[in-house]
Amino acid sequence: MRLIIIYNIKDEKKRRMTGRLLLNYGEKIKNGVFECSLNYNYYKKLGAGLNAIGANLKGEEYIRVYPLCQDCNKKIKSYGKARSAAEPLYYLA
Repeated sequence: MRLIIIYNIKDEKKRRMTGRLLLNYGEKIKNGVFECSLNYNYYKKLGAGLNAIGANLKGEEYIRVYPLCQDCNKKIKSYGKARSAAEPLYYLA
């Protein structure tokens, strides 16, 4: 399952916590934007972590998770040298 996750968090501590959590599951695209390719178990673990952080958000702070369906996933176009989060960083033999 591929996800695009964006967040806008003003509180520095919560913002750092969110960024660190997301780095465990995906690739940082830009400040506040991550791309993750996860199996169901990791998706549930990430959801639990985001839920815990989200419970403490205030005002206009938010975390949004956009799942990409298989058809949408196939239609993703990349230009330049950008690497997709779905491509492994390394292979084990």
